[in-house]
Amino acid sequence: MRERRALRLTERQTILARIARRDAMTALADTLDEEAKSASLAERSRAMAREYGQRAVTGVAADLRELSALASGLASLAKDADNAREDARQQADWQVETLAETESRLKRLEERGAEARRAVMRSEELRKTPIPEGMAKGMAKGMARKLHRPEQTSSRTKR
Repeated sequence: MRERRALRLTERQTILARIARRDAMTALADTLDEEAKSASLAERSRAMAREYGQRAVTGVAADLRELSALASGLASLAKDADNAREDARQQADWQVETLAETESRLKRLEERGAEARRAVMRSEELRKTPIPEGMAKGMAKGMARKLHRPEQTSSRTKR
């Protein structure tokens, strides 16, 4: 039955679309988490760089150079974390679009599945409906010879 095959195909596609939606949601959540972590790291690194940059050093010049290098390294780390946050933001934007497309596809497949179920129910109802006697005789005339009972076939096929 063609309707049942179409329904099974639509159901399989719907299952795959649900899996794709779940994967897209997971990827988006991971990216948003990564963005938050990068933003936090950038802020903490900037704060530490400011703190170490403002310290007054009493001692040798080597201590001042080490403290300055540490503050510079923290500032560089903050800059890298900001870049990672921006990359994560762009990735999240792309994943939001992907999720929207996946949601849209899933909705279309669910609608198609509902229509396929209705088609299966209609075809089953038609199969259960008895054929009126007059129509049955008319249908028998159009049947292929090999489908007729032996007494209805021509003399050539009785050999």
